[in-house]
Amino acid sequence: MKIRMLTHEFLPYQGGVATYTHGLARAAAAAGHDVVVRAPAYDLGASADRDLPYRVERFSGGVYTHRVFPSLMLRGLVWLMSEPDAVFHAVDWPWAEVLFALRKMKRFRYWATLHGTDVLSMGSNAFARYLGVKNPYLTADHVLANSAATMALYEERAVIFPKDQQRRVTLLGVEPVWFKTADPRLLAPVLPELAEHDLLLVSVGRLEPRKGHRLVLQALDRLPDALAERVVFAIAGRDIEDAYVAELRKLGDASRARVRFVGTPDQETLRALYHRADLFTLPGEPHPSRVEGFGLVFLEAAAQGTPSLATDLGGIPEAIAHESTGIVVPPADLDCYAEALETLLSSPEMRQVYGTAARRRAVSFTWERCAAESYGAAGSDRKHVSG
Repeated sequence: MKIRMLTHEFLPYQGGVATYTHGLARAAAAAGHDVVVRAPAYDLGASADRDLPYRVERFSGGVYTHRVFPSLMLRGLVWLMSEPDAVFHAVDWPWAEVLFALRKMKRFRYWATLHGTDVLSMGSNAFARYLGVKNPYLTADHVLANSAATMALYEERAVIFPKDQQRRVTLLGVEPVWFKTADPRLLAPVLPELAEHDLLLVSVGRLEPRKGHRLVLQALDRLPDALAERVVFAIAGRDIEDAYVAELRKLGDASRARVRFVGTPDQETLRALYHRADLFTLPGEPHPSRVEGFGLVFLEAAAQGTPSLATDLGGIPEAIAHESTGIVVPPADLDCYAEALETLLSSPEMRQVYGTAARRRAVSFTWERCAAESYGAAGSDRKHVSG
């Protein structure tokens, strides 16, 4: 089966949509499908997509703006005309808007993926309103959500659906690389002062308010002195909002724990951080226009046997089994979060039990399963293809 995955977020090792696209494309290609990922060229060299188990076709362009919408419409129409038997999969919201518009001109098989925040912003931007696109997923044959929470949000906001549209939750997978043995020597350049008796707390995520680093730093201040002084809090992620990063650094400088901003480590170093970590946390904070659709980083940490602590926001509880692979507390509740943090950091036995269960559970989250659930019904709707 021909699968054409269309995305505007496909840069190497950037996480998010890029991770989803790669994992799904790899697994679908391994299952025998003819998979092509079409994405902007940015300023990448020819080697960026080398050795991938599926084809990548780059088109001119970079970060999406609505100015390029007409050119994407033209590109999309050419692709639809040349491959009428293919499944066209809008992996992110810009292509959902494009395929929504093209579906009014021509019938074709249209898949779309929901990631969380795109549902909150559905139809709210000025360009979408100009086009009259309140729900770019309305004409999709199949709507795939990365979590039950994302699907519930979509069904609440969309309200009206075509009677033949298939909607299903396809939980994400964990790449096998995260289960590989980590090399502890890679931590020396990143955390040179880390000692064997130190408690390593790790967060991995973009430095923006909705990720919840601020909550962690506030909770660290509530720990007993003897415990706080043993904690090294490693924060990995790209700077997104300067004012927020400045606030985090100020809180970190004042903390009794040792707070270290480690930037964006490569995959091997990140795996070593996950493995050495006593606890992983990225609690999240409520945000009016953004939501955590799933929380794949919790499963990446789990693959190295590390338990997690987070809050009950979006799809996060679907990545953590409460009181089995970690602890989930109410959102924006500093008291509950601080209490759970102290409990977990004070109990190596609890962390060991949760960590073992976390690794066992992470094994069940595969991209092969996600691909089968995403494309398993692809051959059942050829009635939608016409000239």
